[in-house]
Order: sequence, then structure tokens, then C-alpha cells
Amino acid sequence: MEVIAMAMFEQWNRSFLNGEWVEGKSARTYDNTNPYDGSLIASVRLATKEQLADAFLTAKQAQKEWAQTTAETKKEVLRKAADCLRSSKKRNGKGQRRRSKEDESATC
Repeated sequence: MEVIAMAMFEQWNRSFLNGEWVEGKSARTYDNTNPYDGSLIASVRLATKEQLADAFLTAKQAQKEWAQTTAETKKEVLRKAADCLRSSKKRNGKGQRRRSKEDESATC
């Protein structure tokens, strides 16, 4: 069972930087543990300072574009995000598990 659980989380062993899931390039890792029993769920390789600096620069540039976006467009983006979250909550509330990041992004 432990091997299956670890395999399930390996796909999440990445950082979301600049709009994509990437492997951290740091030698450091973060151990994600089960709060119930302390068992290791996954070790996530951390991003480097350079990766984070690049992500912050990208976010700063994206914010300038977002600041120019009309209130109406922002409202629609936020409404779609809320709808997606509600839909995901309903699906997961019925016992359906997410299979992968790709599955989830395709549904929203």
C-alpha cells in the first residue's frame, strides 16, 4: 500500500513556477509527511533562488498586464475560477478522485 501511495504523489513532486510544473533544481528537499502517523508522503525537491527570482519577475510582469485588464474581464475570470472550484468540490465530494494535474486542468 505504501508503494502505491508514494507513486500517487510522485507527479506532485514539483514546483509551479511561471505557469508550469517544474522540477526544483536545489539540492534541498522538503519532506511532506502524513499528519496522522508521521509517515513520509513525498520528498519535494525545492526550487533554487534563481528559479524563484525568475518566477517573481514573471509574476511582476504579469501583474502589469492584469492591472490593465478591465473590471468586467476580471469579474469573468474570477467567476470562472469560482465555478471550477465548485465543480471540483462537487466531483470530489462524490468520491471521485483526481487522477492527475492534467485531468484537473482539462476539466476547468
